[in-house]
Amino acid sequence: MVATASALIGAVLSRRFRLIAPLGEGGMGIVYEAEALAQPGSRVAIKMMRPDQDANVRARFVDEGRACMRLVHPNIVRVFEVGEAEDGTPYIVMEKLEGQALSALAPIGRPIAPQRAIAITQGVLAGLAVAHAQGIVHRDLKPENVFVTRGDASKILDFGIAKVMDAAGGMGHRTRTGMLLGTPAFMSPEQARSARDADHRSDLWSVAIMLYEVVTGRQAFPAPTEFARITQILTADLDPPSAVSPALAPFDAFFARALQKDRAARFQSAEEMSRALAAIPIATGTVALPIAHAAHPDAIPVGPTLSSPTESPVHAPRSHHPAPRSEHPPVVVLPASTNDPSSFAGPPRGISQVVVVLLVSCALMAGFILGFAVARSM
Repeated sequence: MVATASALIGAVLSRRFRLIAPLGEGGMGIVYEAEALAQPGSRVAIKMMRPDQDANVRARFVDEGRACMRLVHPNIVRVFEVGEAEDGTPYIVMEKLEGQALSALAPIGRPIAPQRAIAITQGVLAGLAVAHAQGIVHRDLKPENVFVTRGDASKILDFGIAKVMDAAGGMGHRTRTGMLLGTPAFMSPEQARSARDADHRSDLWSVAIMLYEVVTGRQAFPAPTEFARITQILTADLDPPSAVSPALAPFDAFFARALQKDRAARFQSAEEMSRALAAIPIATGTVALPIAHAAHPDAIPVGPTLSSPTESPVHAPRSHHPAPRSEHPPVVVLPASTNDPSSFAGPPRGISQVVVVLLVSCALMAGFILGFAVARSM
């Protein structure tokens, strides 16, 4: 509630954190921007549990913080500690992020470019792979719980109803069969039937639903009520992306597997789903090269790239290799050689043709006189 959130502005928690302003609200708590008093000017985000929550919700809230403290990964919001205020209200200290939730970046009716959607989803899958390896299932993945920072780096938020299945115990005893936990639009069929039966493959279903909505701009299972939506999830077939736009046809096979009702027929791990996403043809593009260079065997190829958030192409780094040789080397003109008779093209410039005629005449006259003198002496 806004009034409650505003009332706590300026409050100091545990003599260590001063609440500055509310950042947002979740199902179990309110998130504030806060200053760490030991480091003036530093900023963190603090999630405080709502005061009207019961003991089970309080326990889940603390479980969230403790579970997330174990998850150190660039694609999961960093949790530094779990504490209690002076009145006993638990809180979670997290890194403060700059950006916006995926729900604000790509609301229904405003899809984003497929390449960008895939890049964001790959980050979510990378974070999930770490959580699943530690036995933690999110069970409430939705666009509101995926934060997109600058550069389209994605961060998973709010493991508030995460199921911790390691040897230390966890939430199994707090999750009753038939208890509905999560957001119906993003629930897997097995989670809709029983919260206790949801495993890591339910998270993968939720990821697929998110991706479907951000690339098509439509709800995966539209319905007038949440009960009708769950019925759709359990019984209806998904409209393939190509039914929304022929340009999205490369996604059809991916979603046909990712959203199978039988979880054994879906992707079995975040890594497997990530590999399948990378193989979608629309996920990559090739930088066009000039025809003259691209056809040459010595031309340097430019590999696949992804578009940036502003859809600018990623340019290949400048190469230090020699420039490609031309198929038709340029003609080089060399000076004529004086030793090559064929290179002679006439008398040197600047000598008059008259002088040449006189010289030749003199030579002939000298030869005539010499021949006459020899004849008289005989």
